[in-house]
Amino acid sequence: MNLSKIRGVLLVAFSLACSAATAAFQASPLTKADQLIQSAITGWTGPSQVRVIVTAQQGLTGSARKLARTLGGRIERDLQDGFAVTISREALFQLLTDKTVEHVSVDLPVRADMDVTAAASGAAQVWETVPGLKGEGITVAVIDSGIAPHPDIAGRIVGWRDFVNGRPEPYDDNGHGTHVAGIIAAGGPKYQGIAPKATLIGLKVLDETGAGWTSDVIKAVEWCISRSFDKHLRVINLSLGHPPAESYLTDPLCRAVRKAWRAGLVVVAPAGNRGRDKDGNPIYFTINSPGNDPTVITVGAMNAKGTSARADDVITTYSSRGPTIGDHILKPDIVAPGNKIISLAAPGSYLYNRYPENRVDDGYFRLSGTSMAAPVVAGAAALMLSADASLDPDTVKARLMVSAEKIPYDPFTRGAGYLDIPSALRMTGRASGIAQSPTVYLLPDDTVVIDGQFLVTRALWGEKTTWGEKTTWGEKTTWGEKTTWGEKTTWGESSWADKTTWGEKTTWGEKTTWGEKTTWGEKTTWGEKTTWGEKTTWGESSWADKTTWGEKTTWGEKTTWGEKTTWGEKTTWGEKTTWGEAAVRGDD
Repeated sequence: MNLSKIRGVLLVAFSLACSAATAAFQASPLTKADQLIQSAITGWTGPSQVRVIVTAQQGLTGSARKLARTLGGRIERDLQDGFAVTISREALFQLLTDKTVEHVSVDLPVRADMDVTAAASGAAQVWETVPGLKGEGITVAVIDSGIAPHPDIAGRIVGWRDFVNGRPEPYDDNGHGTHVAGIIAAGGPKYQGIAPKATLIGLKVLDETGAGWTSDVIKAVEWCISRSFDKHLRVINLSLGHPPAESYLTDPLCRAVRKAWRAGLVVVAPAGNRGRDKDGNPIYFTINSPGNDPTVITVGAMNAKGTSARADDVITTYSSRGPTIGDHILKPDIVAPGNKIISLAAPGSYLYNRYPENRVDDGYFRLSGTSMAAPVVAGAAALMLSADASLDPDTVKARLMVSAEKIPYDPFTRGAGYLDIPSALRMTGRASGIAQSPTVYLLPDDTVVIDGQFLVTRALWGEKTTWGEKTTWGEKTTWGEKTTWGEKTTWGESSWADKTTWGEKTTWGEKTTWGEKTTWGEKTTWGEKTTWGEKTTWGESSWADKTTWGEKTTWGEKTTWGEKTTWGEKTTWGEKTTWGEAAVRGDD
């Protein structure tokens, strides 16, 4: 199913009918709504009730909640800065006009987006060279479908909260969360996670089918923030997501993860599994939320080919590619093993029963996707924090990205490179600023600008690269058919690099900085001769047909979702969102 069709499904599922009354609806309240609601108001039909997340003005949550109830709304979930509510379309219009309401977003469904993994990522090398460094003293929160009490993590589930069914003891009726937890911290005799002595907190937000509500995910993140005083809880793994419907600045899930980051928690999220079309061609602008937020560590998936050696590893075909839609953030941040990963099974769960061919030995299961790559990085963060508990989230992110192996793919595919845990642990620099992923612009002279300082000219996108129907970067600039990345384009002296070049023999330089005084490391390379395939497909890059790239991006009223982006073989959206078979089976 392509994204144009997905958009139709979404809007049929929870859009708002346009009527004579809504046609006269003033434009100003629409600025409080996300793009799906704005598009719905301009002509889509759908059910009379819609579930939304209301962000209230500071200090006015109670008043906004009271108004929603007065208008006939049913409160589904209370949040720190607002609430989720099911409400009629007519009442929603009234809510948007009220001064107590700051913003309203559709409460989107979210989906659940080790044999050689430890060796391919470098974790096994760390265990051998640094005896005892296996994640001790660090707790990772797994916000997912739950965690089954598997023997390989026995006694190390130190916290639990069920936001779906309210059950008091850990369980997993889907199987996805248990698999993720095992990648992070399994400590069995045959298959071990990246940090096999770390402890886990299970926060269940996905149901038996792997579907859930964004508002439940937000509540789980808030639960973690409320316990950030716990010196052991340092990492959150969110192996789930949904296509962005608005800027990360207003997306309620992105807002929640930014708060967690500021509270001192490392947040790791998958890029998504939307990186190819039905013919196997790569598609860009397919990063999911919350991975589109510039603060979090967003992870793409590598195919380790079933070997511990890294030389034959390749990017998976399905791994989502950047930049992010609308905001144009350079993502993913890093890539890690995520294809056909063997980890813990939850016998009797939905995935265990539906895919018997994926069972391995007794009590183990094979899954693929960026949902499997993210916990590899979360485990790596646990190892780093176990080695030095004083590290803040920005330093963890900076060290992971700078130390990553610069494999020969474009940066919108592999980010800063392939996770290299031993190199990350050897780094000593500290971030003095916020380690935000940069924004990408294209100027009228075909110069790519990243965060206003990183310049690359004549970008090669391939002879047949497409960018959707009317995608523009800058006021009238489009990506040409035969532009090339220059061989020796310089970055200039900026916070990203000191006399660094990007091209055939690119280096970061000996004293590259991120923030005011942070040293990134010495002689890290970005890779050689990055090219774009001949049939690369670029989905729509904006929320509207007339959106422009540059310093003042506009959002318009006609939301578009790309022409050829697919979710997998059987992915569906709606109340029971499932993740497609491509994410289960993986690449060969």
